[in-house]
Amino acid sequence: MTLGSTQSFTNPKNTTSWCVLKWEEVGAIIIGKLNMHELGLGKPLPKPSLLGHPSPFHSPADTTGNNPVTGTPTNHHNPAYYPGGSSSASGTTVSSNLLPLTLGCDGGGSIRIPSAYCGIYGLKPTHSRISRSSSTNHAFSTSVIGPMASNMADLEIGYRILATPNPEDRVSAMFASPLAGAKPAGKNRQKVIGICKQWIDASAPSVQNICHDALTYFSSSGYEIVDIDLPYLHEGQLSHALTILSEIGTGVADCNNQSFTPSNKILLSVGAQTPAHDFLMAQKMRSLLMSHLSYLFQKHPGLLIVTPTTPNAGWCIGSSPGELKYGISDANMSVKSMT
Repeated sequence: MTLGSTQSFTNPKNTTSWCVLKWEEVGAIIIGKLNMHELGLGKPLPKPSLLGHPSPFHSPADTTGNNPVTGTPTNHHNPAYYPGGSSSASGTTVSSNLLPLTLGCDGGGSIRIPSAYCGIYGLKPTHSRISRSSSTNHAFSTSVIGPMASNMADLEIGYRILATPNPEDRVSAMFASPLAGAKPAGKNRQKVIGICKQWIDASAPSVQNICHDALTYFSSSGYEIVDIDLPYLHEGQLSHALTILSEIGTGVADCNNQSFTPSNKILLSVGAQTPAHDFLMAQKMRSLLMSHLSYLFQKHPGLLIVTPTTPNAGWCIGSSPGELKYGISDANMSVKSMT
């Protein structure tokens, strides 16, 4: 495991991960390791402090899939656009029909974004629903593993196998096995879709139009559309970015490794030096938003919250020949797309 870098992050025990073992047990043939954005990170730009005063916190990962170290995977639908990241090659190999099913890792959109940009299906499951045993995890409270596939049937099969409870993983072992199948939904189940207009309005017009068309279709199919409020959207973005960057910054032992790109050396150093006060305030914001979501689900039984998958339809590769050679960063767009 290299995480898109020239370094090895393979577990010292050198054992096969739970996810790979589960797929192999049912006959999957593992083709190989796929490329990604280096460490899932990109070049930083200054951002305001969550607390309202100067802070060493900077914006985290770009979400393009651009990797000047090991190469940038191609978006086969349009080579002039990035595949999205950080699970970039997991998206491109499915969209090009090289593979029917791949693994992705997501802490801030790294399954969702390449799935959207490459026109495939991806699933970011509940945290710890899929065991990460034997897999390196530098973003321990935000990152999860999930499947990426060319169709929903393959995605479901891949997920059900991956989510087999691992008896040696105390959190994973608490979940029921998904292989038994879900109970059929009753005819009288409530069909409610919640939309946050502020979230949709933050997307590009083309994305907004698709969302509105989808909502019109769902409404005609018997779903009740309700407006919901998701407070502190911007503060939530910053809290999420601060959390994942701090976790990665403390999880990677050698922040100044000369093999990392200069931008990632800066990001890792910044993450490792995030003040504890800022980190704790971010967790308070996180808890507040989770409590609000719990309230919404209790208020509207059966609620499905529908949002754009990404705020734009794609990310165009710039005209500069140095962009793919030296890297690219748009921190504002990255934070926006991570939500």
